[in-house]
Amino acid sequence: MIFLIILVILLLSLYFVIAYFLAMKTFETAKDVVQSLELIFYKGSCFDSTMNFLRESEIRGYHLRLED
Repeated sequence: MIFLIILVILLLSLYFVIAYFLAMKTFETAKDVVQSLELIFYKGSCFDSTMNFLRESEIRGYHLRLED
């Protein structure tokens, strides 16, 4: 009887340890995905800002001069 109780306790403990490590892996993956999405959205906003700057410069008549 005591052996059965210890076996159940060990099985439940093992289950929760495995669940913990799987959850940690999921959170690590989510963190990586969020960082990737931040990069993608930042690139989009940077592109939008650049296009707005160039369009406003054209409207105002400013020209970019590149000097060697």
